[in-house]
Amino acid sequence: MTWIRRGAAVFALLTATSCSASAAGPDAEIVVRDVHFAPADVTVPAGSTVRWVFDDGGVLHHVGSEGEFDSGITPDGSYEHTFTTPGVYEYHCSVHRYMTGTVTVTG
Repeated sequence: MTWIRRGAAVFALLTATSCSASAAGPDAEIVVRDVHFAPADVTVPAGSTVRWVFDDGGVLHHVGSEGEFDSGITPDGSYEHTFTTPGVYEYHCSVHRYMTGTVTVTG
């Protein structure tokens, strides 16, 4: 009977940990769909994480900012970057150069 109680306690602990970890999530999310970023421009405080979600039916995309971050070319999934320094970060898709946006990081 003791192993059942221990198993239940471990399950409860794992469930609570999983829920709290997923509840935090990114500070901003940008969806890549219909060959554009939505929203293209976001503002977050320093230390924030921005997530780009590639949801464009398998179309290849890329998110990058020269010398700052680079998602690599991908047809799906997501990419996250944490911004630690205030400033304005312009980003683009190297596959579709007209796809551009900015992340403004406040102090």
